[in-house]
Amino acid sequence: GALEITAPTRIAQNISRPLYTWCTRPTHSDVTCISNTTHPYNDLEMNGNGAPLPPANRKSSDPRCRLPYSGGATVQISTKANTSTLLSQKMEAKARMKMNRELHMERDAFMERLRQEREGRLESEVGAATSIQSAFRGYATRPHAESVVTMKDIRREKAQKGEATIETAMLKDLDIKLGLKPIPGVTLNPPKKKMTKKQKRLAKKRAEEQEAGALKLQSMLRVKTANEKTAKLRDQKERREANNAAFMIQRSYRGYQGRQGFKQKRECESATFIQQRFRIMTAKARVKDLKEDAIQKKREDMAASALQAAARGRRQRSAGDDDGTKGL
Repeated sequence: GALEITAPTRIAQNISRPLYTWCTRPTHSDVTCISNTTHPYNDLEMNGNGAPLPPANRKSSDPRCRLPYSGGATVQISTKANTSTLLSQKMEAKARMKMNRELHMERDAFMERLRQEREGRLESEVGAATSIQSAFRGYATRPHAESVVTMKDIRREKAQKGEATIETAMLKDLDIKLGLKPIPGVTLNPPKKKMTKKQKRLAKKRAEEQEAGALKLQSMLRVKTANEKTAKLRDQKERREANNAAFMIQRSYRGYQGRQGFKQKRECESATFIQQRFRIMTAKARVKDLKEDAIQKKREDMAASALQAAARGRRQRSAGDDDGTKGL
C-alpha cells in the first residue's frame, strides 16, 4: 500500500494523520483457489509453448482437477459416463463432494493466511508511520541551537538595558537596525517618570486600596464557593439519607411480604395436611363399613342357605314317608 506522511523540516508546520491505501484486488492464487473446478484436459499433455493440446490430439479425455498449490499435480475424479453404474455414480458424487470440501477448506486457510499477512503488514506500516510522526513532532517542538542562542542573547540584552519585557527589547533592537524612531506608548513602553513624595504616597495608598479590594473580592468569592460547596454537600447528604430511608422501607416491606407469604404457605400446607388426613379417615371408615356389610351379607346368605337346605330336606323326608304308607 501507499503511505503518505509529511517530511521533517526545521520550521514547524501542520501535522496531518497518515493516509493509508492498499489494494484489495484478488491475486491469481485467489482466483485459482476460489474458482477451482474440473478441467477436461490432462496437465501432462502440453505442446511446446505450454498450452494444452486440442481435444483431437489428446490421449485421454478424462476430466481432471488442477490443485492450486501443488504445481502440475492432478487428481482424477470421474470415469467415462458410458460405463458408469448407479453405484459408481454415487461413489463419484461422494468423491466430488469430498474433493470440493477439501478445496474449500484449503481456500479458507489460504484466505485466512492472506488476511493475517495483510493485517500484519498494515500494523507494521501504522507503527512505522506513528514512529516517524512522533519523531518529527519532537523535532519540531524541541528548541534548536540557533533559536536557543538568540533567546539567550535577547534576555541578556534585556537585563542589561533594563527593559520590562523581551518584546520591548526586540522592538528596540529592530528600530535601531531599521533606523526608525520609536513611538512612545505604541511600539515601546513609555519612559518612567520620577515621582514626588506625595505621588509615591498616593500610589502606595492606591496600591493598598487595590490590594484590600482584591482581598475583599477573593474573600467574598471564597465565601460564595464555600457556601455553594456546603449546599451541595448538604444536598448530597440529604439525598443519601433519603435513599437510605427508602432502601430501609423497601427492605422492611419486602421482609413483611416474605413473612406473610411464608405464613400463608404454612397455613395452606396445614389445611392440605388436615384435608388429607380427613380424607384418609373417611376412606378408612367407608372401607370398614363396606367390609362389615359384606361380612353381614355373607353370614345372612349362609344362614338362608342353611335354612333352605333344612327345609328342603324335611320336605323330601316327609314326601318319602307318605309314599311308604301308600305302599302298605
